[in-house]
Amino acid sequence: MAKSIQLDGIEAFDAWDDGVHGLGPEQLAELQCLIQVRECDYKILDEYQIAFTDDEMHGPWLIRIPDEFVSAMASLDTGQLASIGDRWLEANSGFRLRQTPRAWIQRLAERLVGLAQRATEQGKCLYWESPSC
Repeated sequence: MAKSIQLDGIEAFDAWDDGVHGLGPEQLAELQCLIQVRECDYKILDEYQIAFTDDEMHGPWLIRIPDEFVSAMASLDTGQLASIGDRWLEANSGFRLRQTPRAWIQRLAERLVGLAQRATEQGKCLYWESPSC
């Protein structure tokens, strides 16, 4: 039986939807720093709060994305959104994302921004499921 948790009723999508690529914590931190126009610092992940965990040692973990990051994503204009995939890829230091097609990265960023806009409009939070080990 699958475990479930009732949260804010925000729609979700699977960043692993093509079975190849994924969204790890480092990529999320890089996107946050990029959007908030600050130097990349992975310590920003310390601001993320665990909302739910299935197994403390092995996960997966449901992480609440900081409100400041959600607001920053939601406030991106059309011009900023059009180049977010390329800018995210340039800011990325990880091998996995660098091997990912640009179109996938752009689509992921657009979907995240869309969820952030909806969450902001509805006064809800945004969550990310951290991969389990």
